[in-house]
Amino acid sequence: NPVEARGRIIGGSLRTFQLLRGTPYMPALNKTILFIESMSTASRTDVEMFDRNLQSLIQASDFEKVQALVIGRFENSFGMTHEKLDYIFSTKPALKSIPIIANADFGHTIPIFTFPSGGTCHLQATASGNVKLVIERH
Repeated sequence: NPVEARGRIIGGSLRTFQLLRGTPYMPALNKTILFIESMSTASRTDVEMFDRNLQSLIQASDFEKVQALVIGRFENSFGMTHEKLDYIFSTKPALKSIPIIANADFGHTIPIFTFPSGGTCHLQATASGNVKLVIERH
């Protein structure tokens, strides 16, 4: 989605977010750039579980205030393809208006970068497919 976004970085495992939902430990998603990743269980249901967990997160009351979504690269054993990910995104109307970056180098893959949870991020995505992600220093 060609958009520009800036927000507080919140992130982690999509499955962990599922465990936090409904508890006082779930972080507020208001004005955030959400970094999520999902680890493979080497099961043929990994892709379906990612889809279900993402849909559940989207149903959080403040998800509509998420500024952008950054998804960590999937392990080869996960079975995720570009086509499957595009299909998952196409079934989620809430994702149509926010920029999404997928295949970022964090999570359970190598190479890996560390993002500062609670820090600030600026993201630019153009219609031509150019993407710029800058983690700001404070």
